[in-house]
Amino acid sequence: MKILDLAKAIAPDSATFASAIRPGEKLHEEMISLGGSRRTIELTDRYVILPTINNWGISAREGKPLPEGFSFRSDTNTEWLSIDQLRQLV
Repeated sequence: MKILDLAKAIAPDSATFASAIRPGEKLHEEMISLGGSRRTIELTDRYVILPTINNWGISAREGKPLPEGFSFRSDTNTEWLSIDQLRQLV
């Protein structure tokens, strides 16, 4: 989701403003890094990052391995929830 869309979903009439980036603040999030993708599998509706020592009862055979060089980041994401979808979730 985009934070401004979430604000519009919760309080559509509230005022918003842009501020400068603060030191240490990130513009984008990286949910699955290039390194982490090597032990990540894709299930039908989610990704599972397997621990180094797999004791979760989830096998890599249960999902599809990710392609080489895969990362999941907010700046390359193409699937966003709409304001109406966010309202339904909230």
